Amino acid sequence: GIDTRLQATLEQQSEELERLRRKVDELMDHRTLFLAASAHELKTPLTILQIYLETLLGDLSDGMTEDQLEFLHITHESLLRLRRLVLNLVDLGALESGGLELEFEQIDLEPLLTEVVDEMKPLARHSGVDLDLRIPKGLPNARADAARLKQVVHNLVDNAIKYTPADGRVLLQAIPDGHSVVVTVEDTGIGIPEDQHENIFQEYVRLEGNEPDGDTGSGLGLAVCRRMATALGGRISVTSNVGEGTTFAVRLPQWPADHAPCTVATVWRRFRRADPRVRFARTVDHGRASHSDIARDGGGGGMVGWRDGVAHGGS
Repeated sequence: GIDTRLQATLEQQSEELERLRRKVDELMDHRTLFLAASAHELKTPLTILQIYLETLLGDLSDGMTEDQLEFLHITHESLLRLRRLVLNLVDLGALESGGLELEFEQIDLEPLLTEVVDEMKPLARHSGVDLDLRIPKGLPNARADAARLKQVVHNLVDNAIKYTPADGRVLLQAIPDGHSVVVTVEDTGIGIPEDQHENIFQEYVRLEGNEPDGDTGSGLGLAVCRRMATALGGRISVTSNVGEGTTFAVRLPQWPADHAPCTVATVWRRFRRADPRVRFARTVDHGRASHSDIARDGGGGGMVGWRDGVAHGGS
């Protein structure tokens, strides 16, 4: 009858949709592997080129003409942009495949953020932008991977300087908030349209009309920042309006971490909200004995769970 034929048609369409889903997943896996492999192959020659160029600009620059030095500086800046792109691709591949290694530890934010400001001061001065740091007394320690957290903050400060006109200001600060510590990067730059706040965290997205002069970014930086913040057990948000500046906020768990109960289903939803393709992140939690609730995701892509209030996983 009609019902039997309709059911057969629906089953056939369902099987076809499932076949297409598996094909898309397979293609995404191939894409991730290609990006990761290509980026890793490029890292070593780029590092060698960087060492030679910086040697030429430093120890071997005596006797060069102004034009020769200018050419070397332009080449060096272009090389650094390419290296940032490659490193972003490496991190993106690791985040998508679950190969990212994280070492959670107790983080005193003041020296970490001070180091970021010291490293970014020359760029800020060159751009005519004031870069300030504000840390309140008694700020609780955060729980994170120090190198990865510094990478996120460094990227946000770099963006803030890039999109802030001369005589503007960038403020890096950290404040306690409940069981969290919030690191914010606030600027007086050109701002971001409200309807684009989510789009800026997508891969390869660059807002038309918002690029500073001469900027040739890849549109990967903020995508990596969001996924990295999620892998650290935190989250990143943005508040901005055109012409009124922008504030990025990275919320991280305090040390000791919040021990509020959380189900594996909640953890998996958190991963999936950040990026449906993220399967898991391998973590090492130094100096802490902890209980782990673990469940395998439906796609068989690895293990996800919750350890001391932070999303984590392992193969």
